[in-house]
Amino acid sequence: MSNAKVNTTSRLAALRELMVKEPHKVDAFVVPTEDQHSSEYIDACDARRAFISGFDGSAGTAIITHKEALLFTDGRYYLQAGKQLDDNWTLIKQGLPNVPTWQTYLHQVLPAKSRIGIDPTVISFNDVQTIEKSLTAKGSSLVPTEHNLVDQVWGNDRPPRTQNPVFTLDVKYAGVSSADKIKNLRKILSDKNASGIVINMLDEIAWLFNLRVFFAYAFVSHSEVVLYVNPSQINEDVRAHLGTSVSLKPYGDIWQDLRQFGATLQTDGQKVILGTTASFALAHAIGPQKVTVMRSPVTDAKSIKNDTEIQGFRECHIRDGSALVRYFAWLEEELTKGSTLTETQFWDGTTDVTRTWHFGTPTPQERRAFTRVLQGVIAIDTVIFPEETSGFKLHGTGHGVGHFLNVHEGPHGIGLRIAYNDTTLKAGMTVSNEPGYYEDGKFGIRIENIIIVKKVETPNNFGGQAYYGFENLTMVG
Repeated sequence: MSNAKVNTTSRLAALRELMVKEPHKVDAFVVPTEDQHSSEYIDACDARRAFISGFDGSAGTAIITHKEALLFTDGRYYLQAGKQLDDNWTLIKQGLPNVPTWQTYLHQVLPAKSRIGIDPTVISFNDVQTIEKSLTAKGSSLVPTEHNLVDQVWGNDRPPRTQNPVFTLDVKYAGVSSADKIKNLRKILSDKNASGIVINMLDEIAWLFNLRVFFAYAFVSHSEVVLYVNPSQINEDVRAHLGTSVSLKPYGDIWQDLRQFGATLQTDGQKVILGTTASFALAHAIGPQKVTVMRSPVTDAKSIKNDTEIQGFRECHIRDGSALVRYFAWLEEELTKGSTLTETQFWDGTTDVTRTWHFGTPTPQERRAFTRVLQGVIAIDTVIFPEETSGFKLHGTGHGVGHFLNVHEGPHGIGLRIAYNDTTLKAGMTVSNEPGYYEDGKFGIRIENIIIVKKVETPNNFGGQAYYGFENLTMVG
């Protein structure tokens, strides 16, 4: 993170010139953080909000009108945004009393009959439907633009998309072949009476095909499997891994193919499943009346780790713990030198570990804070809860963790997010346990372990139901 402010005057002026032009001619333009795949962490070429505002935190939405430029973000980024935004911008601190979300701002603050520009490829179909309902009363509307206006301002300075070679994840790490995963997915399509599913989330695609680190869309029906990816990223090993049952097509072909497939469907017939993060553009290509939006069955399957993945998590955390013990031995010296420090990833699992070190004598307040955080860790480590319990009801401390995938994984977690209340914790789900305490401008404390949900035996089996607890995977003190 840089604290240097970017002068956004010319960028905003250029954007506003585009906003008044036909055919869109909009009164405001929304710039979210997400890319076309609703990714939490985005490629440099997709960092549109950072480019237009100068704020490069991982969460936030910009709204630009003809007279104002607003940056909406949450409490994690108040300080950073305050340092990075120049005088053209107003910081809206979401989460404080009487402060609107960016969605609420569109219908409560903007004038009636406003035309609000969006890039339909980076805003979810669900969000569009919700926002449009709230705008109707004031006669305002969302206006999808053919091209992202920020991209046009960025021009030739926009970085190229990362095009690293795709690589395979051997079944000895994955535990289940891609063919079997697709077979199971097709069974779900049959159970849901669906004609197919479009997969937009990159980690879901990577998990389904036992491949890693690439941009793609995927379409699975009862008769075909199509992976839309840049052909230059696919080598012969990957082609052999996928076999003849998976068709490879250029990344951009997804749009015309979905339009053609949608044209074959009846409005009152079988639907195409879209995940809740799928873009408005994907739904529009098929036909909004021909899709069913639901939590992706791929994310549900991915969240429950198989025996091979669970064992991989255990083994990689042993190696990670060993490395961290050695690492902590020379950390203070390296920090003094100003050395660049980075993190690791493992073929057989993903680690996410945090320890807080004090290189001096802690104050009584720092000691008290650390003790309370440690007590929070122990509380989750030792909790036993009945089946069908969601993480929403346990604590506010953790997120799901992928297997050699995203370190932040849904749909489950331990916290107060509404989504966590909709997903019960099941044996085989991995999750972080990371309570913390933070004082602005003074100090912060976090202790983070990775734990896995497991079935536990209770003395009396109260209520005749199953009970679950957690196994600690992190192997460092």
